[in-house]
This record gives sequence, C-alpha cells and structure tokens, in this order.
Amino acid sequence: MEKAFEFFDPWLKSQKDFLGNWTGSQKELMDNWIESIKKIHLSFGTMEGTPRVSPQLLERFNSWYITMLSSSRALTEGITNLQNAWKTMIEKQMEMSKEITKQFLDLVAKAEETK
Repeated sequence: MEKAFEFFDPWLKSQKDFLGNWTGSQKELMDNWIESIKKIHLSFGTMEGTPRVSPQLLERFNSWYITMLSSSRALTEGITNLQNAWKTMIEKQMEMSKEITKQFLDLVAKAEETK
C-alpha cells in the first residue's frame, strides 16, 4: 500500500507548489501593473515640453486615474481572493482523493487477507 503513495505524495506536493506559484505570480503581476500606472501618472505631469493643460482637463484626468487605480486594486483583490479560494478547494480535493485512495487500498488489503 505504501508503494501507491510513493507516486501520490510527490504529485500532491507538486500540484500544491504549482497552485501557490500561480496565484503568487498573478498577484505580483497585478501589483506591478498598478505600480507602473502610478509611475506613468507621475511622469505625465513632470515631462518637459508637454503643452500646458487646463486645470479642468488635469482634474478630469486625475479623477479618471484615481477611479481606474481603485478599480484595479479592487479587481486585483477580488481575483486574488477567487484564486486563493480555488487553490484551497483544489488542495482539499487532492487531500480527499488521497484519503479515499488510502481507504480503498485498505479495503483491498483486508479483502485479500480474508481469502
């Protein structure tokens, strides 16, 4: 029976590692994207040679920027929460599969003993 888990345990660990890396990289991607938007916004106002922008246009741009940044943060948070919930569900499902396999192998071993 232990031979069956020589494959199962490393597979389970690799799946957990993959899910952890995947969710982490997605969050990092979104955080970096938000940070790059901040830098673009900062550079927009400090570029040399840019034409003078009316205060009303600048106010609208800043309003748009703040709204977009807030929406991006909310989206990132929502996606991260969804990915973490999915990851947790998959991990629990893999653990349950392992337990079911163990119980099945125990039943098979008991059935063979009674023969």
